[in-house]
Amino acid sequence: MKQRRPKRRKPFRQLPKRLPPTPPPPEQAPEEIEDDEGTVEPLPIAAIPDIRTEVIRAAPYKQMLSWIEVLEALIAELPKQRPGVGHNLQLIADDELQSITKCIIILKHQPVVPTAPDDARAAGSTLKKIGERLGTYLDACLLEASKSAGKELGKRLAQLPYWLAIWYALNNIVQSVAAWLH
Repeated sequence: MKQRRPKRRKPFRQLPKRLPPTPPPPEQAPEEIEDDEGTVEPLPIAAIPDIRTEVIRAAPYKQMLSWIEVLEALIAELPKQRPGVGHNLQLIADDELQSITKCIIILKHQPVVPTAPDDARAAGSTLKKIGERLGTYLDACLLEASKSAGKELGKRLAQLPYWLAIWYALNNIVQSVAAWLH
């Protein structure tokens, strides 16, 4: 049997790639000012605001504030937990709860460009430490749950989503503080 030759197709002509339009250059702050007498004096460098820094830090700052709101809502539910299995075991002690509250106050009162970056870094570090300890506990809890599935899982399954939410909020605040301060 004779084989058929494949039909020749016209080569596909790709359109040239178009680059996105370049954004217009940012408006420059005036480098000189004119006083009442008509003399021109250069502006001091400190008088020209660095808007780029605020724009770059605005998104991580907003993200940090939104995660702080989530954490505040979760912390508000903390004392309302009903007594039950494991009610005498506090995963976040009272002094850690006060530390979290202080860190939240410090971070919420910082502007987009932080006026006290060392305080913000220290608050992020404190939240990271508490989050890591809570994460370690949750890892151990899940490990024990996998070892003795029925027994431990029955104890902790009802509380697990709540503590995972707090751990997730703490980690996201730490990440957004780092991105904001970077």
